Amino acid sequence: MAVRAGAAVTQPGKERIYVLGTADGRTVKIGRTTNLAKRVGDIQNMSPIPLELLWSHPGGHALETNLHRQFAARRTHGEWFVFETDPLPLIMEAVKKKPWLYPKVDLRKRRSRVSQPTGEQRRACREAAAQSVELPPALTAALDEITVRVRTIEDPLECYKASLDAEARVKAVMKAYQVRTAVQLRSEGKSWREIGAVFHVSSQRAFQIASGQ
Repeated sequence: MAVRAGAAVTQPGKERIYVLGTADGRTVKIGRTTNLAKRVGDIQNMSPIPLELLWSHPGGHALETNLHRQFAARRTHGEWFVFETDPLPLIMEAVKKKPWLYPKVDLRKRRSRVSQPTGEQRRACREAAAQSVELPPALTAALDEITVRVRTIEDPLECYKASLDAEARVKAVMKAYQVRTAVQLRSEGKSWREIGAVFHVSSQRAFQIASGQ
């Protein structure tokens, strides 16, 4: 049985965590035993390749379980793990700092609370809904204008400027159409979440659209 320097085999009786591995030290077994010498010998007898006792440390079931969970992504089978680099610094650091005791952080984004519209915002919504502009025809006219102006302008720079101006008008019409649609859906009793689903946005953004933001 090969024993790496610093991985002394102690007398049997007290539980110890051990790291047993191949010569390159990348494939290791993290286990526990009360008789380290016998345990390592038994595993070596069952292994077709030479193994080394890389490291050991006082500890029982709790420490072994936590180490297994800490390196679960590297587990191949049973108590065997594969590391890209020398595993000992990582294992020793985990035993020292005990990251499993750190409080868990919930990385899920908290849902924003949708505030209720103010009186001024409600009035703005009603005004938007009361607009008599025929929005779809206005949108069609803006699109037609883009086509006509682009075709008649030969200078590339002037053509680009005309396209930007027409694009701005289309966006303004689309925004007004969004506001009117959102206000109408709200007046029909739809929730902000349902309105958001129509526009493929959050409920908070749906409220902002209805408010003309």
